[in-house]
Order: sequence, then structure tokens, then C-alpha cells
Amino acid sequence: MEPGRICRRGLRAVAVPRGRRAAGPEACPRPHAGARPLHVRGSGEERPRRIAAALPLPPEPEPDFGAEPANVRFRFDADKLSGYATSAERQVVIYPAPAFRQLFVKAGQGKGNPVDVLSALLKKGSTAVQGEIPILPLADAAQVLKARVRLLPFHGGKGFAFVTAYAQDDVPVANDALFYTFQGLTDDGRYWVAVYYPVATPILPKTVQEAPELKDAKAFDAHFKAYLQKTVHALEDPKTVYTPDLAKLDAMVRSIEIR
Repeated sequence: MEPGRICRRGLRAVAVPRGRRAAGPEACPRPHAGARPLHVRGSGEERPRRIAAALPLPPEPEPDFGAEPANVRFRFDADKLSGYATSAERQVVIYPAPAFRQLFVKAGQGKGNPVDVLSALLKKGSTAVQGEIPILPLADAAQVLKARVRLLPFHGGKGFAFVTAYAQDDVPVANDALFYTFQGLTDDGRYWVAVYYPVATPILPKTVQEAPELKDAKAFDAHFKAYLQKTVHALEDPKTVYTPDLAKLDAMVRSIEIR
């Protein structure tokens, strides 16, 4: 699989290098009358939005079945969004949580579904999360690492903000796969709020191909776990600089209000 950003088409994922679009940009139509508006305080106006129609459940759904409920995506400034959610493009996506959960139940995957898992993690209230923090839509790749995990409130809900990268193979972590995300639920359980925002840091190579670890691939494979621990430690270091500033992204998340 070519290293790069995780692009989710429904619940499926493919890797697309940062900066390359897998589909032409789509305009943001006016929201339908039943859409819940999202407001980012301090912005002076609501974010431009795109209504995404529901994708029906396939007759024989697989673990990464390509289905999702109708949802609303919000872009930043004049950004052009692809026809599917991708970590390569900064955006906010609002899903009806019960409807998404029901898709997993119908597919025979109700146990351990992302909505229940995230809800349980939020009730526990700890940032020391063992294993993956669930994201929606799903990706058919593993959450290679997570760093700078914070529990953030927004108006009417809360969730986890963190820096992460996904891959299907053991590869070095690079800026072309690194992104900030927030995954949260409203207090009434009605909506799942997902934020995706590409970030970069000078401690990582620009691309996987530029990673010095690949000079000795055999040694890298043998010590991959130690490499990940070292990388997470570096990403967690308070002196590590991110672009954009994670504090500003956190402030944006805190300002989200669904009304």
C-alpha cells in the first residue's frame, strides 16, 4: 500500500499521498431544512457545509463495509473537499450517532462498535487509552500511534483530541501521514463530531521515502516496536513544535457548538 493519508470512502480506506486528490472537488450545497448547524465561536459566521447522502448497507457487509448515515461536512475557509472524508483535508464531520451504531448492529458488528466504545471511554474519562481511539468513518488500516491525547469539551459534548497516523504495514511515520483529529459525542448521544486536520513537525521526515530508517529495512522491521515508542516519546515532548499549533486546534474544537 502506498504510504500517505488515509482517505475514507464511506467506511473504506485507501492511501492517497498528501496533496493528491482522488476525486474532483465538489461544491458545498445549501443545507436541507433539517440540518443541525455548527457554529465555531469567534469565526463570525457558520462554516460552509456539504450535505452527504446516506450510503446503504451492502447485502453482505464486510468488516469495512461501505455504508454510513447521512451526514454534514464543514470545510475551512475556501478549501475544496473531496467527495469523501479524508485526513488529508481539514474538515469537521457531524454524524447521527444512533444511526451509525445501527449500521454496525445490522451488519452483525454491534458488539464493540465505535459508538459504544467511544461512549465508554468518555465515561471513564481517562486519556490513558489502551489500544486505538475509535474514529469515524472507519479506516481499513491500523492506528499506528497516538500522541498528545487530550480530553476536550465542546459546547454540549466532549471527546478525545490527539495526533495520529495510520498504515497497513510497518513503515516509518512521516509528516505526509500525520494528522490531528478530534473524535467526540454530544452529551445527549445524538451526534458524533469528527475533526480532521493535517499537521507537521520538524522531528519527522517529510515523506516515508525520506525516512533514514529505511536505509536498513531489516533492522527497522526487527526493532519496529522500539521505533514507535521512541517516536511517540518525541511527539509527546512539550518542546516539539507542530504546524499548525495544536493549542489553536484545541481552542477551535472547544468552540464547536451544535444547535
